[in-house]
Amino acid sequence: MKVKPLIYQQAIRLKRLSEGRVHHPNVFHASEAGDCTREIYFRKLRRPSERGYKSKVDEARIEMLLNDGRAHQAAVTSYLQQAPGIHITDIERDGLLVESPILITGHPDAVMHDVKTKERAVLEVKGLSTWIPKYSRVQWEDYNIDTLKANYPSAIPQARVYMKMFNASSANIVIKIKDNSELFEFIIEHDEIIYKRIVDKFLSVYKSITNGEDKGVFCDFAKDSNRTKFCNYPGECGYGR
Repeated sequence: MKVKPLIYQQAIRLKRLSEGRVHHPNVFHASEAGDCTREIYFRKLRRPSERGYKSKVDEARIEMLLNDGRAHQAAVTSYLQQAPGIHITDIERDGLLVESPILITGHPDAVMHDVKTKERAVLEVKGLSTWIPKYSRVQWEDYNIDTLKANYPSAIPQARVYMKMFNASSANIVIKIKDNSELFEFIIEHDEIIYKRIVDKFLSVYKSITNGEDKGVFCDFAKDSNRTKFCNYPGECGYGR
């Protein structure tokens, strides 16, 4: 009996089941906050990615890698749950922001409450592997936000949405290196002006869909940005602006 093919097949099957949610034009997810505006627009239209996967095995491996990251997040959260002086709540609980006419949903990895200071902060844990080429030579530096911006920029706007969603004054983003369990921490403060920019971004997508045109949605990244190398719709606007 061979189990390897069964594992790959089940990983793809579970992914297909999770993709069944309806993409309403006015409902957005916090995890999309750092995505390209134009890419969000095409996803809303349910347009298939132009890139796709080289094989079913590659697709399954990517899904398993994402699930592995969730396991690392759960391990870090578990340690904090047992730490003195801090209470962990709302783990994986969906939140909702109403920014009429749009809705923003999502859930942080946890909401943390400091017993002494009464401070509330959201927690986001990102598990990364150094064998992935773009992370293999990264020199992470604790609390140096420029390090995070350069290597995992999408984590920042996502955390900003969660801060607003759960009325938190700050967010702790923890990068966990899967290879050796090394941790790097970054703290960002709530900024209402930057949050409003994220809302405006989602609004531009909503308006373009309801108006039946894409004039208001543009690529967010410059041509020399690493983000453009992984664009799922390269034929629509090229690689970057």
